[in-house]
Amino acid sequence: MDLGLAGQVVVITGGANGIGRATARAFAREGAKVVIADISDGADANVPAAAQEIVEDGGEAIFVRTDVTSMSDVERLRDEALEVFGRLDVLVNNAAKLPTSMTAPFFWDEDPEEWDGLIDVGLKGTLNCSKVLGDHLRQHGGGSIVNLSSDSARRGEQRETTYSAVKAAIIGFTQSAAIGLGPAQVRVNCVSPGRTITERHDRYREDAMAQGGEAAATFEDREKRALKLYPLRKFGRPDEVAKVIVGIASPVMSGHVTGQIISVNGGYHVG
Repeated sequence: MDLGLAGQVVVITGGANGIGRATARAFAREGAKVVIADISDGADANVPAAAQEIVEDGGEAIFVRTDVTSMSDVERLRDEALEVFGRLDVLVNNAAKLPTSMTAPFFWDEDPEEWDGLIDVGLKGTLNCSKVLGDHLRQHGGGSIVNLSSDSARRGEQRETTYSAVKAAIIGFTQSAAIGLGPAQVRVNCVSPGRTITERHDRYREDAMAQGGEAAATFEDREKRALKLYPLRKFGRPDEVAKVIVGIASPVMSGHVTGQIISVNGGYHVG
């Protein structure tokens, strides 16, 4: 099925790894031209840079090193995307700063020094990119913005309190922006994943298993207890989230959809 994305230009923040990288690949498979905005290109000893991977597969992609907390960086991102591809059609606000540990502390044990990072990247970064790139969409015939929240914001997570608060703010922003940008034919929606097995999760698992003993046992126990909260009895994969992002960005699949929050969560949050 043609999703109407061929030739469209898609900017994905936090696009070098995890859900963002899977989303970049998914858009490229639909014929979109992809701009990966991140603080690193996603390359390591075993994996090519995210944009390079798309190009090697026959797609079109560029990497623009971007700090989404910096308005000047975001303006440069817009300018470079327009210089290379000549248009903008879709913005995916995926960049986020995550809690430093899979075993995040309770709120009263959180380090306030971490709050600014969570808020600046997750919320301010979304605002910066939506203002700069969304304004371009508004003035040039419309487009689609897809924000990434988390079902920790919808259900509540006692160990991810500040992170959940940031993601809840993104939901509120999505709904308000959809109303404000709708007359300009800019659709604004939000995809809200549950726990998703990304490279970060794999690193934590590898570290716990390498430590062995109590660390490994604790990790396994928390995984088993968390899994019981998911009726499908499995955690998500980045490609599963990416498919929903692409679908909600598609003018064919979702041309009359705006202001909506779509969970991809195996039933973790129902409602």
